[in-house]
Amino acid sequence: MSDEKSLKDSFNSNHSTTKYGESVLQATSGKINHFYDFTARVLVTRADWGSDYNITTTPFSQLDRDTLVAARDRLVELGGTPPALQAEANTLNKPLRGLNP
Repeated sequence: MSDEKSLKDSFNSNHSTTKYGESVLQATSGKINHFYDFTARVLVTRADWGSDYNITTTPFSQLDRDTLVAARDRLVELGGTPPALQAEANTLNKPLRGLNP
């Protein structure tokens, strides 16, 4: 067995998590804070660079589903009561067409 950590273990050991209210999870690594807001269904990321900082907002629809599930599960472990995630959207929204329109 290798002494190297898996990517998941390495990622998890570099982040700390905190519950904010009943539906927001903060994941922090160094100067970067990720706020998963399960009520608003957005991820707010703040990067602090001394006297300067950058804030971005990303809708849950643009995020990896497994990451959202893991973040929600962690919030529940910390005592939060976030709303359930919406069902995954169907990826085949258009009917298949042949070579002739």
